[in-house]
Amino acid sequence: SGDQSASLTVTIFVEEPIISVASRTIQFGTTIEETDYVIGNIGQGDLDWHFEDMPVWLKAAPSTGKTGVNATTVTLSVERAGQAEGEISSIIKLVSNSRQEPAIELTISAIITAAPRLSVGSTQLEFGEDLAQLSFEIANSNNATLDWTLEENSDWMVVEPSEGSLGTGEAAVIGATVTRVGLRAGIYEDEISILSNGGQASVVAQMRVAQAAELVVTPEEIDFGEALVEGIVNISNSGTGELSWEVKEEVDWLAVDVAQGKSLSETDVVMLTVRRADLEAGSYSATLTIESDGGSVALDVSMAVVAATPNTQPVADAGPDQEVAVGETVYLNGTGSRDDDGDNLTYRWRSEQGIDITNGSASRARFVAGAVGTYTFVLIVNDGTIDSASDVVTITVNPLPNTKPVADAGPDQEVAVGENVYLNGTGSRDDDGDNLTYRWRSEQGIDITNGSA
Repeated sequence: SGDQSASLTVTIFVEEPIISVASRTIQFGTTIEETDYVIGNIGQGDLDWHFEDMPVWLKAAPSTGKTGVNATTVTLSVERAGQAEGEISSIIKLVSNSRQEPAIELTISAIITAAPRLSVGSTQLEFGEDLAQLSFEIANSNNATLDWTLEENSDWMVVEPSEGSLGTGEAAVIGATVTRVGLRAGIYEDEISILSNGGQASVVAQMRVAQAAELVVTPEEIDFGEALVEGIVNISNSGTGELSWEVKEEVDWLAVDVAQGKSLSETDVVMLTVRRADLEAGSYSATLTIESDGGSVALDVSMAVVAATPNTQPVADAGPDQEVAVGETVYLNGTGSRDDDGDNLTYRWRSEQGIDITNGSASRARFVAGAVGTYTFVLIVNDGTIDSASDVVTITVNPLPNTKPVADAGPDQEVAVGENVYLNGTGSRDDDGDNLTYRWRSEQGIDITNGSA
């Protein structure tokens, strides 16, 4: 109060960032394509920074930013494609709001060779449960021509294209397509190898197969009508994972050969069989339920039963009686036999005298008439259900007809008186082969010795 005075000291603290870097020289050499560069802030407040004087062959990601308490990592990468062979170098500036060194110079260098260099954009393909297609990029990040091929060994993934060539700075997009059909639930992984004259690389592909089976049944309706006995049902899985299925049926006139099974991508075949025996005439229908962990399907089955037609006894016809000569082959003909129901017939021939018959179970049979006599043969036919009454055919075997023999007294002779004369009848013959007897006689009454020889 009055004339007294006082003084007050005020201190104001201003937050000032201070940049911190580890190195001011970065050498990529002949093989390094990218490197991490850390920008720190050892002061207070936010450090705002950016790069200046960047050459076309150098990239920074990010190229500008804000760094607080936590350091920032910048990826510096060199693009050699299109650069002349030899060493390239450039000085760039890292400009910031740092209280100290607001502009830092960094010396960047790399060595360019004439050889191609393989670069891969992504080394991981994640298809998850739903994706079917993904892609990645390969490039030639140096000079000359890059020749490349792809290799992969899975049966659930296709990669296209699988080979090619890239000029300086060129790139190719590789498509990968996966299929989950026919695979069990789980995680699948495969490595795509990239081979080239500019290095090797690999891309890992991973896919998940969910347990999501889906039941497909074809057909969903079968009509056996009046005659069909068997029918086929196809069971398949159009989803992913393994399908477990079971046929539920409680129909006494219907049977299935396989009642349950498991399916990935294959088709299971189930045979249905109907039984009409002992059923009354009429229409029959039923519904089979095929249950699975991928849904259920109702299969409608129907058939008709017609009244049975009484079977008619077949009629055997052994053919007409025959007369033959001894030694002949005799043909027995039962083709006149019949069945009024149109059933196929079987044949049984039998000789009542025990003669061997050739083709005795055919409609036409035969035997050789070896001796003179009368023989009977019996034929019975069967329509698959019952035998016919027997029918008999009689075969009379006669001797061969006799042929008149021919006498031959030999040639005329001239002899001297007192000589013995020999008469020769050996030239006589019988065409039937019968034994001959001989009778010589002199018309002049001369006595003949051995006149019956």
